[in-house]
Amino acid sequence: MKLFRRRTVASLRLDPGTAVRPTDTLTVTVEVDEAVPGVTAARIELGYVNGFRYHWAGKQAALASQGQDSLLTAGQLGTNYGGDKDSDAWVSVIDAPLTVAAGVLGSGPQQVQLRLPSWAPGTAGEVVRWEARLHVERSGKDTVVAESFTVLSVAPDPAPTSAELPLIQGERALANSILFEIETERGTYRPGEEVRGTVAVTPRDPVDRSALLAVWFQQLTDSHPVEKNPTLGPSESFVRPMTSIAKDVRLVQGQRSEFPFALTLPADAMPTLEAVHSSVRWFVQIKVEFSGMTGAIERAERGIVVHTG
Repeated sequence: MKLFRRRTVASLRLDPGTAVRPTDTLTVTVEVDEAVPGVTAARIELGYVNGFRYHWAGKQAALASQGQDSLLTAGQLGTNYGGDKDSDAWVSVIDAPLTVAAGVLGSGPQQVQLRLPSWAPGTAGEVVRWEARLHVERSGKDTVVAESFTVLSVAPDPAPTSAELPLIQGERALANSILFEIETERGTYRPGEEVRGTVAVTPRDPVDRSALLAVWFQQLTDSHPVEKNPTLGPSESFVRPMTSIAKDVRLVQGQRSEFPFALTLPADAMPTLEAVHSSVRWFVQIKVEFSGMTGAIERAERGIVVHTG
């Protein structure tokens, strides 16, 4: 239980006490120890703390010496002033009032039932943290008591095939001479499951070096805060180490070569999700690295959906 005031006025009990799914009903029991006077309103609220990154423009005073143009462009996309920072925001999803009589929140239990919407994002580390909160509005400082709970993310229905998920290639690589085809056996997976598939590569240009093929998982966290400047791109992380697919491969221009691969998602992988201020996406990324000190590296990735329920 998280408390934002020294004196505990109430405790919360959640049923079910285990993880819930979107569209499930959560019963919240409020146990008030002693009657609380001076209350204007009280309610139970379900929501989540949504983590995100944003672009901070810096103090205006620090930009003054750089001229009027610097002040005008501070915080705008495409400028380099300031930097990226981590933050979070409370997202209220649903609430229900409690009984307050003559300005008093009476002692004893009160109970409300709240149904999670079908679009509720799954619990995901520091990105999405669900809580049931008791809000007591009083003259002076309000009281908030919170109890955390877990929301499982469910697989899309119908589940997408691998071919229906994004295949991205040639976006960032210095070289872009290979056509990639990446297919996984399924489009959706749970944390801890093995992801199997095949990758086919077809060089467009002549090849005079051997190559290494490897695979790993790429997680992208996109930040799209409602009231702050977004970062210029997603936060990117990889599940290391890479898994080798093939070594010392001799690729031939115009010739398609196909290889199987298999790798296991981490047991604590956060789910694919779309929240108000941020989103999480997963990909299987393939790397082709040519031999030699100046050997080029080319990459491509196929999207997968990770779900926890």
